[in-house]
Amino acid sequence: MLSSKTIEISSSSPDSKPDFQALFEATPAPYLVLKPDEKFTIVAVNEAYLRATKTQREAIVGKGIFEVFPDNSSASYRRRRF
Repeated sequence: MLSSKTIEISSSSPDSKPDFQALFEATPAPYLVLKPDEKFTIVAVNEAYLRATKTQREAIVGKGIFEVFPDNSSASYRRRRF
């Protein structure tokens, strides 16, 4: 069952920008933000991502995506026979 959250974005003037950090954190969909470098460094994750991957923010932010989640899928794929 999906739960929903309502986020109120208040602004003091019509020119104010929405709080994208609050939206990012509150969305029920798991998201992460990667730096476009050679390691694809994880720079941000939301709570939904941490729950889905059973990780902790301190353990993954600042590390490369393949360091956190080593890519061994190609090795297991080669072992399978169809």
